Amino acid sequence: MTQNPHSYSDSIDRRTALTLLGGGLTALAGCSDSPSSGSPESPPPSTGGSSGDESGAEGWVPPEEQSEYITDSSFVADGLELSLELELQNSVDIVTIDLLDARDNEYTLAFPEQGKATLTLADGADNEYSEEPPEVEAITSGENTIVVNLTEETDKDDERIPLRLGTSVEVQRVAWGESVDGVDDLDLAIVLKNTGPHPTSPGIIQYANVPGNDAAGQRLASEFSVIKPDSTGAATVPLSIWKGIGCPDNTERKLEFTISSLWANILSVSQTITYSTNGTHCGSLTGSPTVSPTKSTDS
Repeated sequence: MTQNPHSYSDSIDRRTALTLLGGGLTALAGCSDSPSSGSPESPPPSTGGSSGDESGAEGWVPPEEQSEYITDSSFVADGLELSLELELQNSVDIVTIDLLDARDNEYTLAFPEQGKATLTLADGADNEYSEEPPEVEAITSGENTIVVNLTEETDKDDERIPLRLGTSVEVQRVAWGESVDGVDDLDLAIVLKNTGPHPTSPGIIQYANVPGNDAAGQRLASEFSVIKPDSTGAATVPLSIWKGIGCPDNTERKLEFTISSLWANILSVSQTITYSTNGTHCGSLTGSPTVSPTKSTDS
């Protein structure tokens, strides 16, 4: 995805030209920068780790509560893409639906199709086959705008709908994957709870002090997974990272992780693991994780 640097007013002529090519086109996307889920479990963290964006709770209003054309909305994850899917009524009156960032730049746009429109909110890059670190680009936190562009025949003004993104997460526990739905048995799961007003997804995980040569400052990205308000999900650390190659015998290491969730506070988590050649997991979680809230990503 590439960000469209032009203001919304500058994009009108281009959008009109695209519309004339046919309403069957799918959503076109652009991006702006932003940082994104065994055996016995460890007990709850020693600190709650919540530095949530309280202003998000005041500002979030679902799009369907602000538009006569939008009947429902949902956050949808598909691999390394997170989108806002809109259910529409009277969609024949709509030319395009645009998403503008906080600076009023066009971030992405969609054409109504079969009573729906899908706006890309975030896009990740997998570094599995590249030496480059993974990146996640997302629409800005804070005040964005959905614009419902209507046909001239409606004799109505285009709708401008505020889309204020800002939520909060906290760490509930660190556990082996076999005890967490959707996580491979031997992966490490950092279980997160969404305590804010709208869905989020873990984006980038930065890790340090793991076994091996690449122990500090490395980053990984996994497929997005939607964590709804008041629900839990997991940021996953693969076996190859927390264990490394081989298994250090009778050593203790405090693994450190920094988790960036989309439009939410960033959390730093430390978990001690005691390594041993005995047992299925090659290591045991020792004590409770320590969680430190770092900062909010709300603009």
